[in-house]
Parts: sequence; C-alpha cells; structure tokens
Amino acid sequence: MIDVLINKELTISVPEGAGYRKMDAIELEKYFGLEYNRWGIIDNKRHIIISVCWTVPGSLKPFADAKSVIKGAEVTYKKNLRGYTRTEELNTQIASNKAYGVRFEYKTDVTESEMSGEVLAFKCNKKFYVFYYVTKKDNFGQYHEDFDQIINSVKVPQKAEKK
Repeated sequence: MIDVLINKELTISVPEGAGYRKMDAIELEKYFGLEYNRWGIIDNKRHIIISVCWTVPGSLKPFADAKSVIKGAEVTYKKNLRGYTRTEELNTQIASNKAYGVRFEYKTDVTESEMSGEVLAFKCNKKFYVFYYVTKKDNFGQYHEDFDQIINSVKVPQKAEKK
C-alpha cells in the first residue's frame, strides 16, 4: 500500500502494484467536469476510477449533512450519466465518521458500456469528502476490494469532527 495525503488533511492507502496511476488535471476534468478540489487514480486496463473530492470551507450551508451532499451529487449524475439509476443506499462509517452513499449504474455515451459505481460522503473538519468508485458493471464486485481497502485506510486528523 502507498500512503497518499489528500487535501493536506486525510491520509489514504492505495494498493501498490494494482495498475493504478494518478490522474492528471486533464483526466479529472474529462471525467468529473472539474479538476480542482479532486484527487483520483485510474487503472485503464481494468477500467477502474477511484477519486476523492472535497468542498471548499464555507461553500455548503452549515446544516448540510452527508446525505444532502450525495443527493446533490445524484442531481449531477442524473443530468450527466445516461440511464443513471440508484441501485442501493448505503450507511456506513469512514474513519469513525458517519458516512452516507449510494451504489448506481449507468451507460457510457461512447461505447454503450454498462457501468457500476459507488459514492460515499462524510464530514471532516467542516468539509465534506466524497469518495467515488466506478468500473464496468461486470467487474464491480471483483474490483470493489480495492475501493474497500482505500475506504478502510482513511485516517483523519485528531481534531476531526465526529458528526
């Protein structure tokens, strides 16, 4: 595992030798529309993208929670991902913080490939972090272990909120 510092705040561990490489600004913009406040890795051979984005302090209302962040993300997904369908709602924890998320499916515009993904959000020091995993539908379960390892490796600063 290779440790990576996200936003000078969170530490995650990425599986070493799995074929991942860090996404550059052009790729982040291509896949997510924005390249700032986002970090990501991609494995082109296995068709996997895992990324983390974070809010800018003060950009969300103080009463927002992880569920509202995911619902906002879903508005974007429904607009930008052809045939977006939520398949499961998730309640879990990331680094002892409550996290909310969804699993979903959609089709790519270019290749018509069926894709599956998962998105999880949690709050840390007044910022929301959103973890995103997507791969071909047929590979979702097989490669989900990499995403689980990354989620289970998240370390937050000692002063992090436990909301």
